[in-house]
Amino acid sequence: MLPPNVVTELSPLEAATDVSQTAVPTISSNFQFVNLDGSTITDVSPFVELREDDASGTLVSTIASINAAKNSISLKPSDLLKANTQYWYGIKDNVIKYKENNTNITATSAMFTTKSTAINFVMYNDFDGTSLTTVSETMGDPAGAFTTVADPAGGENMVAKWDKGNSWGGWERIHLQLNAPFDATKDDIFSFRVYSPIKTGIRFKLANAKEDSEITANYETDEEIILENQWQTVYLNTSELADGVSFDHIFIFLGRGASGGTTFYIDDIKGPQLQGTASVNVFEKNKLRFYPNPANNTIHFSNLEMDTFVKIYDINAKQVLKQKTNNKKLSIRTLKSGFYFVEVNGAYQKLIKQ
Repeated sequence: MLPPNVVTELSPLEAATDVSQTAVPTISSNFQFVNLDGSTITDVSPFVELREDDASGTLVSTIASINAAKNSISLKPSDLLKANTQYWYGIKDNVIKYKENNTNITATSAMFTTKSTAINFVMYNDFDGTSLTTVSETMGDPAGAFTTVADPAGGENMVAKWDKGNSWGGWERIHLQLNAPFDATKDDIFSFRVYSPIKTGIRFKLANAKEDSEITANYETDEEIILENQWQTVYLNTSELADGVSFDHIFIFLGRGASGGTTFYIDDIKGPQLQGTASVNVFEKNKLRFYPNPANNTIHFSNLEMDTFVKIYDINAKQVLKQKTNNKKLSIRTLKSGFYFVEVNGAYQKLIKQ
């Protein structure tokens, strides 16, 4: 008996317009994709491409993956797609074939155009001193350690480190309370960066309260960590939400429902603009400010209400100085030239010592 006719579907469709900047091009079939020698595909990335403009345009960095059934290929862009831009994606000709009919795959591609207006993100917490949150913590019984450390990949920035525990059946979580509810009439896209030792699931939850018993409205969506031991930017589309919702609590479940004992890193949590302007004003008031930067011997704090203890860390998150300010000034004469992080009451700011 002959196999059925091959049906291959591409999303976004050919000539699609008004496509989201978070789109993940996907090629699916009723047949399996295999190597030309008939063996199972383990790494599909050499066989597919995403390009700006057309098939000869600029190559776009993607994370390509194939599902367990070997009949669906996804090209997740490493960053947001550009607004008002045409893209081409597809399978290269004659590099893989359909298993069931032993036919090489050719002419399997599509072009689409993204929305004309770019997504506007606001930084909620970058763990370097920029924060529009009143609470940044983990939840569990007990809650796993949640600390600010240097980038594990060697970047010159601070990130949050979470040592996930083993309580709540794997549903421990990171919790942030925003200074104000986000404005649901704006772009409904959230994002954050995650660094994980394992491939695992993510659940992202928005709510109007912290405790489950007090939540009367919420929204949940799932994503996947598909990279191990490297940073991945996760984008979450919440466009199904009504414009009138009022959510100021964010919950991030890493390794959703899985046992603990895993250390995750998270950074650059972003989302839509917050309602009103009060939240921005609070941030500007509380933001750690000092000058000069770069500095040689002394830094001056411009928005401390009184003298307080200041901690300074090197890029390996090792504390190298703890000292109380004197007339809102701090001597850094003993520090070697280099890159540091200054902390006052949980707020961080970068410092370059000359």
